[in-house]
Amino acid sequence: TTINKIYEHKAEKLSPQLYTSFTTEGISLKRTTNKYRNFNIKVSVVTVLYNNTLQELNSFTKHLQKNANCISEVIIVDNSDTHLIKSNDIKKLIKTNVTYIKNNKNLGFGKAANIGIRQAKSKYVLLINPDAFIKEGAVEQLLSIMATEEKVSIVEAAHTPYEHPKFYNPITLEPLWASACCLLLDRDIFLELGGFDENIFLYGEDVDLSWRAKAAGYKIIYHPMARIRHDSLAERPHLHRNNCISNFYLRVKYKHPWVQVALLCLYRGASPARLAHTYFKGLKARKSSHNARKYAYFSSTSLGYEPLIRRGKNVPIMPVKQQVAVSIILRTHNRPHLLQRALSCIENQTYDKVEVIIVEDKTNFAPEVASKFKSSNIKVFHTDKGRTNALNIGISNASGDYILFLDDDDILFADCIELLLSHAIHHDYQFVYGGTLKFESDDKISGILKYGYFEEFNRDRIMIENYIPMGSFIISKDLVQEIGPFDESLEYLEDWDFIRRAAKKTDFLFVPKDIMIYCVPKSKKLFLERQQKLDEAYNKVVSKDKTSS
Repeated sequence: TTINKIYEHKAEKLSPQLYTSFTTEGISLKRTTNKYRNFNIKVSVVTVLYNNTLQELNSFTKHLQKNANCISEVIIVDNSDTHLIKSNDIKKLIKTNVTYIKNNKNLGFGKAANIGIRQAKSKYVLLINPDAFIKEGAVEQLLSIMATEEKVSIVEAAHTPYEHPKFYNPITLEPLWASACCLLLDRDIFLELGGFDENIFLYGEDVDLSWRAKAAGYKIIYHPMARIRHDSLAERPHLHRNNCISNFYLRVKYKHPWVQVALLCLYRGASPARLAHTYFKGLKARKSSHNARKYAYFSSTSLGYEPLIRRGKNVPIMPVKQQVAVSIILRTHNRPHLLQRALSCIENQTYDKVEVIIVEDKTNFAPEVASKFKSSNIKVFHTDKGRTNALNIGISNASGDYILFLDDDDILFADCIELLLSHAIHHDYQFVYGGTLKFESDDKISGILKYGYFEEFNRDRIMIENYIPMGSFIISKDLVQEIGPFDESLEYLEDWDFIRRAAKKTDFLFVPKDIMIYCVPKSKKLFLERQQKLDEAYNKVVSKDKTSS
């Protein structure tokens, strides 16, 4: 078993990976929202039209009005080839100051957005697509980050029902780049950066802006609670050919191999003349991209702009009407910095009805760390009987309908609990788990992020190998009581033994989306030491089958 694991460990170095760090302190979304309420800040809204109908605009403005208390003006820049919408029609729809700008031709998204943002009077500008319907309270949530955090240039809204698949850091909430579908911009910083690159007609201008903002020392934040409804599948298919051209331009601009994308552009119908024109524009822009090159990334297998994505782009979060309570049992030992990080993840969960039960093994720092998180429902317990006993103490004190078990070095994405719970309720399952990312690190802070487990439920397989890590599943309290507590004779693989017993009682539901990050040792020495202990525990667990038979 150990030899096979070593070979797998080496082979994984070839898989997509991201060198990153997960700090112990992040943004508290709840606290920033409370701080913002002391301010009286409003935004200018800018949207760019292209052959939209009056009916589509009517739906857009109805949702916009739900955030009217945060909006001072609306600026509409119309790139349409037709005259489906008139200025008087718009003024009837929008009950605030409105400016309508009709361009003589389609200037492209970036250039039209620049026109609208330069026209804006507010310090902060909400740039939003006309087919993106913003949820009530979302503008206030975006503003709460911009107004209270330092050096923030862009705050990105979350997409529903299908989240954008790009990765973001669950601790700092910083994405690799921000989608211009719905952004809150600091207008002064935007203009300082030169706005969107007007050489890009459509797609990729937001990626380029994000890279330049980071190079200038500004932060980009993703807000998982500030939501828009945007069905990307409804976008006009013929517009996607511009994605190739934009990707080609950015590769030339940022000195990245571009020949393969050039061939793809020709295959998709781009003329050689347009391709040559785009190439020379990219060469001219290279000087301005010099400082941002270390932030630029181009996938070698797609037109993406990230080293690895968060898998699960077509998995929706379904509404949970009844308020089902979830207990998070969090065990910790002698790692206050990691406990603080875990609590930061929990505090930013998009699902509210959560209690946190911290069980500290032998050390006594948890009460002090927990006191920093006053907005969360936290209870602290203590044990001297080991890490497995800590889980059982958590179970005996849990009041939730569902339980999620967590180690202090685990990292949850903000929608983890809401996603798992919504699927558990809608599909009537007692055990639901999601996909995972794996963080290879010796200090639990800096390391290499890779793809982890992402597999459908197979009862025969779970009996011989654990592909459902701690922190990646929720289980009903009824099922926990039926299968009994964790086996305290096990210090390792106690979670696998527990999962195996659950699998003998019921089927599991797999939600195909990455919902958490678990840690493994990076150094070969630590890896082998850990693997030896796992091998010993493995024999203890599987030997139970012989005893029971």
